Amino acid sequence: SDSIVGILGHECGHWNLSDFELRKTYLDEMRQGRWMIQLPLPQDWTGQEQMMEIQEFLTGDHPAAKYIMTETAAFIQNMIEDVYIEEIMCRRYPGSIRRGILQNRMRNMERVPSMKVQLKEGYRKISVMLNLMAQYSLTGTVNNWEMETGILLDLLEEAKPIIDYGVTCAEAAGRLMASNRLLLLIWRLLKSEIEDIEEKTKQKKQSYEKQSLKAQEAAETLSEVQKEWENVKRELPDFLC
Repeated sequence: SDSIVGILGHECGHWNLSDFELRKTYLDEMRQGRWMIQLPLPQDWTGQEQMMEIQEFLTGDHPAAKYIMTETAAFIQNMIEDVYIEEIMCRRYPGSIRRGILQNRMRNMERVPSMKVQLKEGYRKISVMLNLMAQYSLTGTVNNWEMETGILLDLLEEAKPIIDYGVTCAEAAGRLMASNRLLLLIWRLLKSEIEDIEEKTKQKKQSYEKQSLKAQEAAETLSEVQKEWENVKRELPDFLC
């Protein structure tokens, strides 16, 4: 019963506090290959190269890029938005709603395997990274009791202050800004996943070119990309997909 009250409090928070129109516009634009990029960048920031590369992938001949970037952006934006509204609901309703929300957070975190188990079972690097960020956003820690090390944990350290900013920012555009910064931060992982999926669909695409019209070819290629991304989603917490 506490869990259900927590879920209701969470959804009421979304209904009253989330900007669904902004989210829809943001994702629709990315789906069309246009990125609503608004970043307060320091003068010495070195992310310009990633930004240009992302734009090139979104507008160039990379059929998997728009879909995968949109799906990942939706996941990250939802992650930040969830914690933002839950923090407000916990402050406003410190009884059963707060208790239910915090209980659900711990349950959701516990459902994600440890980092070592994820790597051992062959999870993709982008999946592990998104799982780490989701765990940190929910509880301020991650399931890494086996003390694994590596580039993903280094990336997480860079992501932590961005997540901390995003989940406390009162402006919806500011939370979106944090999502964009996280996309830039993990771009190398996303690029690798996009190229891997495109390689897997390359042979099928060549077959389509011989027997299909262009519209059919595009639809069938997108279908193959979606199937590949479903394999990634199976490695992610379903409450954020």
